[in-house]
Amino acid sequence: MKYKKMKILFTVLFVSLFFSSCTKKVQDNSAELPTDAQNEMYSQEQLDFKKWVNIDSALQQEFKNQYNDTRTKRPLYEKYYDIIGPVAMLEFLEEKYTLCHSQAHDVGKVTYSRIKDINKSLAVCGNRCTNACMHGVVTEAFGSKSIEEIISLSKTFCESEQMNKLHKKGNCMHGLGHAFMIVSGHDIRKSIDACDTFTDKSFSYYCATGVFMEYRDNLRNKRQKLPVSTNQKNEHSHHHHHSHESEMNMNEDITDFYPCDKYNRYPAACYRYMFPLIRSKLKIDRTELINKCMNLPDIERRGCFHGLGLMYIVSVSRKPSNITKLCNQGDYEDKVMCVEGVIEKLSDMKESSALEACNHLDGKLSEVCMGAATEKMYRLNKPTMNLYVN
Repeated sequence: MKYKKMKILFTVLFVSLFFSSCTKKVQDNSAELPTDAQNEMYSQEQLDFKKWVNIDSALQQEFKNQYNDTRTKRPLYEKYYDIIGPVAMLEFLEEKYTLCHSQAHDVGKVTYSRIKDINKSLAVCGNRCTNACMHGVVTEAFGSKSIEEIISLSKTFCESEQMNKLHKKGNCMHGLGHAFMIVSGHDIRKSIDACDTFTDKSFSYYCATGVFMEYRDNLRNKRQKLPVSTNQKNEHSHHHHHSHESEMNMNEDITDFYPCDKYNRYPAACYRYMFPLIRSKLKIDRTELINKCMNLPDIERRGCFHGLGLMYIVSVSRKPSNITKLCNQGDYEDKVMCVEGVIEKLSDMKESSALEACNHLDGKLSEVCMGAATEKMYRLNKPTMNLYVN
């Protein structure tokens, strides 16, 4: 009897120690293993990489210092890809930049160049930095192809399971717009013509937004004397690079609103990205900008107000009621374009602020605003799309 009691006691003790050990292991690893709620935010491909919070603090500081000291970011991302990984780099960028986007294009490019699988690369990017990483993947994946090849592959690609799971088709088309610019040697006309081959005018418009964003990014790089993105087939061609630099130097200051007033089939696609550079070039305040917008022909004027709207995103995010005084110029359609310019993007980043802003508007404009806030960017069924296409 005494032996049996001892045996039971040792069994209980062993089981108790076993579960205690298991519990300790779970607790010790809790910082590394995401909770169920966190898991929903990360694909399996993302979980294969470290998160920023799990990177050693000394290594974090080293990366931060090099990031701040490095003007050309892609070589930095390539260097640290195997050290901290793309997921950590994207989380760092989102932490550093409230409106993170263009900063993450090169992370997507490097990710695809290393993984060499577009679906896995898309899964790693997820929708980080408001989908910019995905745009980088698409640009890198198609950067060595011709315009004709991209057009041929676009339908299958933009309707693929992985793309549809993560992104709207309009967003995919935006990425293709970037790619068209790269493979055309930054020829806006050729790129817009490529966008026009899509039968759905919404697809063509969103493709054009990628064209003008790529133009803007490379114009910024040129001004800062940074490398310009090129077609991978021609990246070692001195002549190709020189002709692109010459074209940008000749055209940049032709008119106040170049290139939006020259390539005006999709005015809003251009003004939404070019407006900060236009304002910087002209060195004028908001009132003078509005006056310049008011003097443009109808659809160009609407595109101009759309660009103004996007410029207001920080102001409306901080104080949603500001939308009533910022989007109150021009006729009703001008106001619609201004509201959609600020609200669609703001809602992608902070939906609560977008919805609160809409509550400060009245009547049909409030309805338009609510539609923009709930549907966000890249709507294919946008009721106002006729205001976006010339």
